[in-house]
Parts: sequence; C-alpha cells; structure tokens
Amino acid sequence: MKPELMREQAVLVTGDHPSIDDGRVGRLLEFFGIPYGTRKATEFHLQDNAARMGVGKCRLVCSAENFAHVFEKLHGALAGSEGFAQRVHSVFLYPTGNITALSELVSRSSNRHRLVYRG
Repeated sequence: MKPELMREQAVLVTGDHPSIDDGRVGRLLEFFGIPYGTRKATEFHLQDNAARMGVGKCRLVCSAENFAHVFEKLHGALAGSEGFAQRVHSVFLYPTGNITALSELVSRSSNRHRLVYRG
C-alpha cells in the first residue's frame, strides 16, 4: 500500500535570523522526508506559496513568535478566520521556551484572554 502524499506544502517560517530551533525543526522535517520550503516571517506571503504549488492550502511550521507575525499579516489580509482557514491547512508550533509569546498568540487567535502555564 502506497502512503498518501501530502498535497499541502509544508512551510518552515523562521525569524529574520534563523534560530537554532529553526534549524533543528528543518533537520527533523528532512529526517522524516517531509518536503518543505523556508520563509522569513517578515517576508511571508501566502498567495505566492499557493500559486507556486498549485494548491490553495499550506501547512505552517513555526515558533509562536514567528507565527504571531504571520497571523497578524494574514488574518487581516484574508478577511478574518474564514479566509485564513481556506488558505492554511494546519499550523504546527514548536517550543522555544517563550511562554509569554504563546499565551499572547492564543489570546489573539481566540479573541479571549488566556493563560498558558508550563507543565
């Protein structure tokens, strides 16, 4: 039985100067054979990625800090959560130890104040 291929492109979203964590996640994606592209959060344009791949959705892999930049840019440009959900298949956040950034991101994305605790 053939494994089903991922149709959505994985995009590793990094900071302007990729961190050690960004590099580790890239190596992890390569280890598991997941094809991906790399984009800086400040230069990320979802429409460019979708047009190049011929698909409408992508899978974002990034830290909470980097996703916050992408979320703010795309959430407004794509007419809120409906447009965002039509263009983004999924978001995988990896830990960087910045619990404040994660808490702020969860609060903004849900329009409610949330506290995130380290377990």
